[in-house]
Amino acid sequence: MAKPVKVQVRRQIRVGANRNRWVWVWLLLAILFVAAVRVRLIGTPLERDEGEYAYAGQLILQGIPPYQEVYNMKLPGTYVAYAVILALFGQTLQAIRLGLLLVNVATIVLMFFLARRFFDDLIAVIAAISFALFSLLHALLGIFAHATHFVLLAAVAGLLLLLKALESRRNGLLFWSGLSLGLAFLMKQHGAFFMVFALLYLLYYSGRKDTGWGEIFKRAIVLMLGLILPLVATCIALVATGAFANFWFWTVTYAREYGTQVPLKVGILDLLIPKAVKLILSAPLLWLLAVVGLYSLCLEIRREERSVFCVGLSLFSFLAITPGLYFREHYFILLLAAASLNAAAGVEFIRRLLSNVRTESFASKVALSVFFLCAVGLIFGERAFLFALQPIDVSREIYGGNPFPESVEVAKYLRAHTKPSDTIAVLGSEPQIYFYSRRRSASGMIYMYPMMEVHDYAKQMQQEVRSALIHKRPKYIVVVNVPTSWGAREGSDLSIVQWADKWAGRNYELVGIVDIVSTTHTEYLWENDVVGYSPVGSNVLFVLRRKDSKNVRD
Repeated sequence: MAKPVKVQVRRQIRVGANRNRWVWVWLLLAILFVAAVRVRLIGTPLERDEGEYAYAGQLILQGIPPYQEVYNMKLPGTYVAYAVILALFGQTLQAIRLGLLLVNVATIVLMFFLARRFFDDLIAVIAAISFALFSLLHALLGIFAHATHFVLLAAVAGLLLLLKALESRRNGLLFWSGLSLGLAFLMKQHGAFFMVFALLYLLYYSGRKDTGWGEIFKRAIVLMLGLILPLVATCIALVATGAFANFWFWTVTYAREYGTQVPLKVGILDLLIPKAVKLILSAPLLWLLAVVGLYSLCLEIRREERSVFCVGLSLFSFLAITPGLYFREHYFILLLAAASLNAAAGVEFIRRLLSNVRTESFASKVALSVFFLCAVGLIFGERAFLFALQPIDVSREIYGGNPFPESVEVAKYLRAHTKPSDTIAVLGSEPQIYFYSRRRSASGMIYMYPMMEVHDYAKQMQQEVRSALIHKRPKYIVVVNVPTSWGAREGSDLSIVQWADKWAGRNYELVGIVDIVSTTHTEYLWENDVVGYSPVGSNVLFVLRRKDSKNVRD
């Protein structure tokens, strides 16, 4: 009787080993697929947020701290992350795309290990593949290196460390978990919701395991020390560099005004619902599978720790996209870790239901077939972006007539006609021009949007721009006549536009016109060619040269 048992055990080990090898193969294939897509689109022009991060990172490499020459309400974590990428791979847009690829791959791998804490290897790799596919969706601007990608990398790493710390009772890991989650917050304020979730889950898990109150308190303190350390260290560094006052104004004082600009009704009806519908329609089958998985997890939430984790993560991931009620497309990236776990749970739920009436092998094959259908559906729906459109076409398809491709050419002209010590100014919200040209802005106001908002600080911001232009007298000014580069609205104070038009008219001469005639054609005119030209398109960039700087050379 012993011999047959021995044979059976060997067979099970062999099958398990084979399945385990296939899991790693599928994970590798998912990574290679993502890499192939991102490398193909490596030349996609930077958009505004990327331009901001890249310019701030470039300044950091020159020894200039955040908020000294770049004003924005975002926390500085992503600036530092970009600085690291630029230091490693060079100061090019291709370097930024490569950096995002590495961030994306790291998050995919971490998603596999996170899902592995709750599911078997097969279901865990489905979570990782789901994340890989979700992260490429154009509906959430997945190919662009937004801060939310960096938030999610740090958050997933922190949550994985949290689970390891709780299961192993190693409180030292709780500190590292908190540190990682604190970095998620430093990347963008929305990361705070993952911090709160981690703390609440620690309290739930410890209470469920009948841990004493003294031990629970100790664990919470260790976690919170890690959570606050990145922000405390950042504040100390900014105080030391003299940039803390600007940091506080932009990330606290102004941020409060920014967060109250959108009424609740507008945020829900005009922003959340349309964008959520667009996102769902970009991959309806995979999102439906995630909903099925979330439903299955809710059914067992009273008896399964994994259900509490996944459902809780889903809730706090949704809360993470709500600040300010802007619901920008890339905010939805913060949903992807939870959505991927839910999609994996959906596959497991289907397998479990079928295994009650058929063999486990049959149930697994059907469940995997369902996931395969969902994945193929996403790829088919995104086929133009994934396989066909060229980098510039992707920018145009997503951002229309915004001057992102044109920024590259404008920056080339500016770099060729200025010295590294010269300053320039962009009257518009196109910070990528500063990055491409490697020239510093005359003003820290790299976005015009805050000046167009209706709040008490708009006039102060406009005065900052006036003062910078008058005193620093930039060699070149780029006037961006593109509505989306200003964001003017009812009640906006347009006095800065009127003043700049008169002031520049007295002190500068027109040397370049970039006429975006259509999304497929742009006219570039330089120097003498601008004489007598009347722009055809509604989106136009005018390049002005200071009247006493004609002979500037490199």
